[in-house]
Amino acid sequence: MVNMSLPKAPTNNAILIAAALDAATVDDAKVVQEMITRSIGVRYKRPVGDKVNNHGLMGSSGSYDIKLIELVTNMQDAVIERLALARWLTPDAVPYASPQEAARALLPAPETVGRYPVSVVFRESDRPTSSTKRLTAVFRDAGCGLRPEQLPATIFQLGGSYKEDRLYLQGAFGIGGAMTYRNAGAVVVVSRRAPELLAPDEEDLITVAVVEWENLTKGASAYYLVDAAWTQPGDKAAPWSCPATDMPAFEAGTQLALISYGVEGLQRVREGDAKTFDTVVNTRLFVPVTPVRFTNEISGRARSTNMRGLA
Repeated sequence: MVNMSLPKAPTNNAILIAAALDAATVDDAKVVQEMITRSIGVRYKRPVGDKVNNHGLMGSSGSYDIKLIELVTNMQDAVIERLALARWLTPDAVPYASPQEAARALLPAPETVGRYPVSVVFRESDRPTSSTKRLTAVFRDAGCGLRPEQLPATIFQLGGSYKEDRLYLQGAFGIGGAMTYRNAGAVVVVSRRAPELLAPDEEDLITVAVVEWENLTKGASAYYLVDAAWTQPGDKAAPWSCPATDMPAFEAGTQLALISYGVEGLQRVREGDAKTFDTVVNTRLFVPVTPVRFTNEISGRARSTNMRGLA
């Protein structure tokens, strides 16, 4: 008799992660948030930047279309960081004086890479309630990734010096990426620390966090759910996580989705126009550290472009 084993049913953790990876609307993000609440068993909130009045701290002048470039460079930094730490072990030992020098030393030629480690996908999202066009922008890298306790001090921090003395990275004060949150209906993050960067006593985990906006008496505040009560900076409270073995298909790195993001010209299907994403990236990142794989699914299309900068 042949022993035919049936495929295992996905666990609740795998279902939660899959829902987070597929989220494209505000309602999708709310479903993931409720799944996190049920999994943790209690609803503990932690404000982005550890400041309840964080709405104003995320504001700045300029186009929100252009601000998406900050998330592209963050992904490129994550890839360089992963390769640099794998080779040199600590940030202080990394000898490169610029991101371009690091890329030349650490990255193979793009033509020899089986997949692009930095990608952006535009998905259809919520219907606009005003003249503002909306889409969901999904940023995925195969970079260093983050452990649960690292999220509050990195991509959920408002200002800081994490990259200030790391000359091999493009970012500096850690505020640019968070400026996009104010323009999104929600933000969904899924991250897994690269296994080769884990300490011997650190477990391989996948972290999921959903940033939502809450209306206050005198403004609004962005928050995410954590596994312990948070009342003031310094409190130990991390986003939801589970063993990476629950979803082994999710490889190391980070996916960040800006859900229902208001745009001025990025919704255009035709590429090459002055306001489309490919033009913005190729112009602003004239000599990019890594190529960027861009897929536009707006209006049912799935056209992909490899953006290498105008240079």
